[in-house]
Amino acid sequence: MKQILQVLLTILFAFVTNIAIAQFVNGPTIDSAAPAMNIKGSLDKAYHPGMFDKKFVVIDFWATWCAPCIAGFPHFNALVTKFEKDKNVVFATMTDEERFRPELFFKRTGKELKGIRLIDNERKTMGDFKILSIPTAVVIDDAGIVRWVGNPNKLRETKLDSIIKRIPEPKLLAEKGKAATPYFDPAVRSFLNRASFGILLLKSTDSTTEENSSGSWATLLSGDYSSLDYNRIKLLDCIGFLTGITNGPRYIVTNKEKGDFKIDLIYKPRKAVDSSYIGKYVPEKPNINYMLEMLSKTFKFHLAIKSVILPGYQLVAIDTNLLNVFAPIPVDPGRTTHSTESDEIGGIVEIVNHSLDEITSTLGSYLKVLIKNGTGIKKNFDLTLNVRNLNEANLQLAKYGLKLEATTNDPFDLVYVDFY
Repeated sequence: MKQILQVLLTILFAFVTNIAIAQFVNGPTIDSAAPAMNIKGSLDKAYHPGMFDKKFVVIDFWATWCAPCIAGFPHFNALVTKFEKDKNVVFATMTDEERFRPELFFKRTGKELKGIRLIDNERKTMGDFKILSIPTAVVIDDAGIVRWVGNPNKLRETKLDSIIKRIPEPKLLAEKGKAATPYFDPAVRSFLNRASFGILLLKSTDSTTEENSSGSWATLLSGDYSSLDYNRIKLLDCIGFLTGITNGPRYIVTNKEKGDFKIDLIYKPRKAVDSSYIGKYVPEKPNINYMLEMLSKTFKFHLAIKSVILPGYQLVAIDTNLLNVFAPIPVDPGRTTHSTESDEIGGIVEIVNHSLDEITSTLGSYLKVLIKNGTGIKKNFDLTLNVRNLNEANLQLAKYGLKLEATTNDPFDLVYVDFY
């Protein structure tokens, strides 16, 4: 029986690993002919078939709901500026949304996105280009061959220049020195609830220091997670994701190194969670509490969330009419809503469809101060946040009718993570 179980676990692990690897097969194949583009409109000059023929084309796939896409605008704009004198190079962006969404987005944010802003609301081009996630950029040479695919923020001027000038890729030399220690450790791989394979916890095989976690989840009406699939996320960031309290100044951690372990978490329950989990860590969210309990048992830590009286800051609304202008843009028919947040780039964080509770948590994490939502507002918003310092944050928040005010002797929820 033990041998059979080991075989089943090996099969499941291989299946999960293959899913994690497969998600990076994104975009057309390098050195293959680029698919034809199905363009239905442009926010700029009219598109006509053949206008990209015999040109080097850089096309960035994006959407108004994609915060990392929006955060990448400055880098894309800088590339356009660098190559604007070369008439053989064309920069374009493409969204598969209905026209009113990008038009409203640019009108209310005032953001600049250079190049030709194309629309394909039939969503054929993205399918033909095999774009599985955004932001994704594709570079096509003047013969119509795909030469580069990846995150547009990683497309460097030197790389694009080498494609245009047909400079061959240099051969990579073997790196000298000690190889990176893999994160995978069989001792901390744990298949729990084995009868139904309901939850899988393991230390990630990813040994890089790059922030490259990815995930998908389904949410119940109560805000509880009915299923969760997260790969290569730091343990403390995973706890922050589940508790809704972002890893940062509200965390008291006894072993930061263990907290930085990257883990994989797959949760697909076959039955309702026991009622004892309803109020264990986060009120009225038994699935989240169950996952937190399993994390604590697997990675050996005690978890507690306690309210402590401390000085800090409170987010207040000074102009709700202004704030309401930045409610999420209505969803296209037949599409689902998205909630996204970018990494901090140059002191700026882009947020789409987040609650003010989530936004205050993000601000506190980057500004490294205690902040709570004192607005009493429960709706979601799209915001651009400056997180370099408190003064610049308040200058940005004022554009949305918000402000951070200092408070004293206010209660803040702190997360205690005690490894043993």
